[in-house]
Formats: sequence, structure tokens, C-alpha cells
Amino acid sequence: MGVAGGWRWWLVVVVEVGGGGGWGGDYKRREFIHTCIPLCKASIKGDWKAAKRILENNRNLVRYCITENCETALHIAASAESTYFMVELLKMMNREDLLLQTKTGDTALLISDILYALLCQIYLTINVSLMLKIPLC
Repeated sequence: MGVAGGWRWWLVVVVEVGGGGGWGGDYKRREFIHTCIPLCKASIKGDWKAAKRILENNRNLVRYCITENCETALHIAASAESTYFMVELLKMMNREDLLLQTKTGDTALLISDILYALLCQIYLTINVSLMLKIPLC
């Protein structure tokens, strides 16, 4: 089962089992189903148009963990090696957002050599001193 198959299975489990429990559980479940799952799917497919529509409503979603492993859209796009998608996400992110980790401690930089190369190219183009502030691990 490839990445897409694994994601599809996880998304079905979340939708069927999901939310409940506690004050606002239903609202949080609906919010997750209507925003995070579509953002996750768009990140897997590299569908920037769909992701942009979602992110325009809440720019902070670029920082949210949208999977069971606390991956952000950037983590997912990095796994899918969707270069254009990653570049567009980076335009919406702060430098600190690159340090967000999954439950297993992986940053998006550790997941994708392509993302690391993109960041090098972007930051070196903008300002060489910025590159010195990004930790390698």
C-alpha cells in the first residue's frame, strides 16, 4: 500500500470513528471533516487550488496538524514531493513554522530533500544570512 492508500485508510477511520466526547466535540469533528481532511487530500494530490481555497478562510491552518501523526500540510506535501505545492505553502508560512514536528519528531525538512533544496534556493535568493538561522536537524 503506497502513501495515498495509507492516507485514504486513515481518513476513512477518522470520519467514521472521529470526534464526539466533551464540550464542542461535534463542532470540532465537523470542523476537522470540513477543513482538515480536504486540506490533507489536497496536500497529498498537490492540488494547490483546493488548498488555497481552504487556507484563504484560515491562514493559520498552515500550522495545524491535520493527521493522526500531527503532520502539517507541508509535511504531507513534502512526503508527496509536490514542489509547486510546497513553494506556495512556504509563501504563507513563518520561518518558525518549518520547525513544527510530527509525533515522531520529524520536521518537513527531514522528510524531503526536495523541500530542503527549495528552501536553500529561496533563502539564498532572498538573503544569505537567513540560511544560517535554519537548523539542519
